[in-house]
Amino acid sequence: MEFRVSREPLLKVVQRLQPVAERKSTLPILGNILISAKANGVDFYATDLDIGYRDFTEAEIKKEGAITVPAKSLHEILRELPPGVQVRVDEEKQRLLLQAGNSKFRLPVMSPEEFPSFPNYSKENSLEISAEILAEMIRKTIFAISPDETRYTLNGVLLQQDESEMRMVATDGHRLAMIRKKIAAGSPRKAIIPRKALSEIRRLCEEESGNLSLILTETHLVVLQGGVIFFSRLIEGEFPDYRQVIPKECKRSISAERKLVWDAARRVSLLAGERTKPVRLEISPGSLWMRSQTPELGEAEEQIPVRYEGDEITIGFNGRYITEALAALDSQEVTLELNEPLTPGILRPFQDEEYLCVIMPMRL
Repeated sequence: MEFRVSREPLLKVVQRLQPVAERKSTLPILGNILISAKANGVDFYATDLDIGYRDFTEAEIKKEGAITVPAKSLHEILRELPPGVQVRVDEEKQRLLLQAGNSKFRLPVMSPEEFPSFPNYSKENSLEISAEILAEMIRKTIFAISPDETRYTLNGVLLQQDESEMRMVATDGHRLAMIRKKIAAGSPRKAIIPRKALSEIRRLCEEESGNLSLILTETHLVVLQGGVIFFSRLIEGEFPDYRQVIPKECKRSISAERKLVWDAARRVSLLAGERTKPVRLEISPGSLWMRSQTPELGEAEEQIPVRYEGDEITIGFNGRYITEALAALDSQEVTLELNEPLTPGILRPFQDEEYLCVIMPMRL
C-alpha cells in the first residue's frame, strides 16, 4: 500500500474516527484505524463494536492495499504536522511509514483480516432528513435519557416513524421529552438508539450541512452523509408506552419568557438539595414565585412575571429537570401546562405542538 495526500483532508478524517477507536478494549485491534487504499482513493474505518465510522478521502494512489495502525498515534502525528504539507503513506517492513517534509514516522501495524467487518445494509427504504432537523431532535430529547443501566431500554432514544411523521422520545421515568416532525417517513418502523450513538450523530450533523439518510436494519442504525458512513448497534427490547405518561389535557396554562424562567430556576436551584433539587413553584395571576430551602445550604426565592389568569396553585419540581428542558429549547417564550399539584406538568415552546417535556411533580 502506498498513497500521497494533503495533510488537511487526512487529518479531518482521522479526527472524526479517532475518538471511536477503543484503546482500553481487550481486543487490541479496536484501538486501530483500518486504512484501505483503492483505485479512486482511501477508505478509513474505526469501530468499538457498538458504533463505528467509515470515511473516505481522495488521494494519489501508488499501490493498493490495506493495513491497520494505532488511531491515537496517527492522530497526534497529523495534528502536529505543518499546514499544507503533503503526506506520503507507505508500508515498510511490517511498519507504516508516514513521511511529510523532513519528518518520518514508523508506526506498528496489525493485519486487516483481524478487523471487524462493517454491518450489512441496504439503501432501500432509507429515510431522508436534513442534518439541521435531526440535530434539533437529538438536542431536545437526549437530556431525558436514563443513566440507570439496569433499565437498558431507557438508555437511549426511541426513534419511531410512520407514513407522515417521525418522532423521537426519551424518558428516565421522572420526565419525558418528545419531538415530532412532519416527514414523508415511509413504512412504519421503530428502534431504540443509544446515547453514545446520538452524541456522534449530532456531532456529524453539526459538522456537515444538507441531508442525510437513515437506514434501520434488524440490529443497526446506519447514517449516510456524503462520503461518511456511521453505524450503531440498536438497543434490544421494548420501549415503554410513552403515550400513557402524557396528560390528555391540562386546565391551567402559564406562559413566560423562556430566559427569565431558565435563569430564575438555575439561581434558585443553587440552594436546593444536591440529589433531587426540589424547587417550589407558587403560581398566581401574573406572577410566578420560585423557592428552594435546604437546612445546610439556606433559602432562595425569585419572582418573575407570567401570563396566567387561573386559580393559584403550588407545585414542586426537580429544578434540574426544569433547567435542562429549557436549555434544550430555542423559543423566546415557553408554556407550562398543569392540572393538580401531584399530577405531571408539560413544558413546551409557546404555541408549538411539535415538542413537549413532561415532568413528574415532587411532594414538598
